[in-house]
Amino acid sequence: MNTSRDCSAAVLEFPSSHSGNSPHPTTTPGLIHRMLATLRQWRQRSRARQELAELDDYLLKDIGYSRSQASFESGKFFWQP
Repeated sequence: MNTSRDCSAAVLEFPSSHSGNSPHPTTTPGLIHRMLATLRQWRQRSRARQELAELDDYLLKDIGYSRSQASFESGKFFWQP
């Protein structure tokens, strides 16, 4: 029975993010920035539409919206402009 162990360290090689032959494109800071900006915009739309749905008729008239316009706008999904 062999009781000695090979204690050499394994070396893992990863492709450099700067190499042009990488099978997976690297994520750029610009892409992440655009994704975060889109998520912020969607969250803002969702909140604004919920607040619009909660306004009473007096406040809707004050901002120039009818109840049907407010219902239509607040019924949109967050990704819809």
